[in-house]
Amino acid sequence: MSKKQRRQVATERADKAPAKRAKPLPKGSSARTTSDKLLSARVEERGRQVVRLLRIVRALEAARYGLTVQQLIEQAVLDCSERTVYRDLDHLAQVGFQVAPEEGRYRIQGDTLRSDPLRPSQVLALLLAEDLFTPLRGQEIASELTSLIDFLKSRLSPQARAWVDEMRSLFAVSLQGAALPVDQAVAQIISDAQTQEQCLSISYEKPGEPIETRIVEPHLLWLHDHKTYLVAYCRSAQDFRSFAMPRIRHAEILDETFDRRPDFDASEFIRRGFGVFHGEAHAVVLQLQPSIAHLATERRWHPTQSSTPRAGGSAELRMTVAGLPEVAAWVASFGGKMRAIAPPELVQLVREVHENGLREHSLTSDDKGGE
Repeated sequence: MSKKQRRQVATERADKAPAKRAKPLPKGSSARTTSDKLLSARVEERGRQVVRLLRIVRALEAARYGLTVQQLIEQAVLDCSERTVYRDLDHLAQVGFQVAPEEGRYRIQGDTLRSDPLRPSQVLALLLAEDLFTPLRGQEIASELTSLIDFLKSRLSPQARAWVDEMRSLFAVSLQGAALPVDQAVAQIISDAQTQEQCLSISYEKPGEPIETRIVEPHLLWLHDHKTYLVAYCRSAQDFRSFAMPRIRHAEILDETFDRRPDFDASEFIRRGFGVFHGEAHAVVLQLQPSIAHLATERRWHPTQSSTPRAGGSAELRMTVAGLPEVAAWVASFGGKMRAIAPPELVQLVREVHENGLREHSLTSDDKGGE
């Protein structure tokens, strides 16, 4: 019996078992720690349920005469028990999907939820915001969003479509520095491995370096600054790493399962770094000249930031972040109007960025028109 099957049997036994009185907490533990673990487990299960529900709905939509629960498990590629599928079907019915069993087969009656239809203003807003979904291309959810937009467009008259195109010219979405599109086949393999908790072998190519093969445990797909990253526990690094999806040249699901690392918290992982760079967290202190001091309160660069006005119209910005190289590049991008005060490592990194830039942009004999 595989680990997945053992876990499934244990879950079903736990569901059937009578409720027991809570035991005293082990020495050295706390109610908060136990509560946090329970919350983390519920969040993980909720994430798996979202993927299952999406696959169930798509399978039922494609089945004209409905599907049995066993057919659903096979066609929707569900890694769960029949009991779980029955619960998911009941959940879909409760939230408004017209899921009805007929002679042991389930199908969706009608093509809408039991709710008021979308208002014209809502349809218009979705169509006008189509470009916002560009960074999601290559992800499993993106195909459903694209399908929805295409469906809404098909309901419009030629005149209405022309009007929507005209209205879209009044809005713009800028994706400066957006990454190249993600290979959809690779993205699907990674998504399957993540939801099924299967280990992955990936071929990863860093700029200017030979392709490396890594064995990883996929925990999170992260969209940051219009770019998609796979956050996974890397067996060779023995730590979590962020892999840029366009740099993954090949991915293969291994015949090995993994358990999600209990010490991994997606929100905390994202919160700790300044962008995708991670490492040791540092208390960063920055000084903003009067010409850009207003940015300290008008923009939110990090969840931990705080600002203090200083004499002469300048401002002091503080935050606790990891990823000093990216912080240094960001500070230097202000052309000297933002100054690093602490830590010393950051001050040195900013100085090196400025010195390297000055050296590269110094006038040469060719620039001066000489021989």
